[in-house]
Amino acid sequence: MAVTGGNAMKIKQTVFPALLLLGGALVATPARAHGVVEFPIARQLKCFQDGGFWYPADGSGVPNAACREAFRRSGAYPFQQWNEITGFPQDYNSQASVEQAIKDGTLCSGGDPRKAGLDVRSTQWHKTPIKPQNGKIRVMFYATAAHNPSFVRIYLTKASYVHGEPLRWTDLEQIYAGAAPAPQTIGGKRYYVYDVPIPAGRTGNAVLYLRWQRQDAGREGFYNCSDVTIESAAGVPTDGFPWFGGASSSSRASSRCRATRCAFACWAAIPAARSAWTSAWRSRHRTRPSPRGARSWPTCSTASTARCCASASARAMTSCSMRPTCRPT
Repeated sequence: MAVTGGNAMKIKQTVFPALLLLGGALVATPARAHGVVEFPIARQLKCFQDGGFWYPADGSGVPNAACREAFRRSGAYPFQQWNEITGFPQDYNSQASVEQAIKDGTLCSGGDPRKAGLDVRSTQWHKTPIKPQNGKIRVMFYATAAHNPSFVRIYLTKASYVHGEPLRWTDLEQIYAGAAPAPQTIGGKRYYVYDVPIPAGRTGNAVLYLRWQRQDAGREGFYNCSDVTIESAAGVPTDGFPWFGGASSSSRASSRCRATRCAFACWAAIPAARSAWTSAWRSRHRTRPSPRGARSWPTCSTASTARCCASASARAMTSCSMRPTCRPT
């Protein structure tokens, strides 16, 4: 059967993306494949997974606005090279040398002008929600080709960073450094896995920046930008929290347990936590929350609130067995 022009276009639209997604092989995977931050997902990988960049030619089929602008700047190349965003500093042990090779405004592209679309100014980059557990998040680097020895440096944008602006080294604070461990096999794929501390009190939009550096004569390093939204650490401690049963009756009604009362004030200072606490109360008691002594509970200053919520787990804060660093003010 002859293929008409219209049918040929339909076949092109259907088959090309299928070939790209077939095991990450064929068109998408370069001959020298290495790795990418899979969680929280790096910009180039998210744009590649979303697709839409093969047709129409103007990029209007790309669903994400930032990926669409990146395509219009650099074409499909940065997306196809999702596991090879690389740079080659002369001295990879020297931060000055790294910054010379990967200049301000080019961090997300690894300093490669062919991938400059990854550096475009946009507030629309996909943001992965992350919620620290015990002050840390787990970063998963999918190693399509592992390299050892190697090391990693992980950074987070400072609170002063204006999200969406091209990234500069001075926008970053290092939050993790170490040798690359042996890769773990998970679901048939190999990963470098890192438990990375998040600065206490940080919430909202940020960029997590990972640099993975081979330690050999090739000097090849890999650079990934992952846009994130940092959520409040840990949920509202309903089970065993005073007024929910599980704590003793004396602690529920007591004004003596400063640790518990201060802990509640800290949690209540977080709007999302306060809303969840109210919902949990209503579900259990079918009324609005009005526990005895609520009006007399102390409040914590802003600085103390951050220390309180970061310094002790929900279980410890609600047990009355310890006093968190925050104190009633």
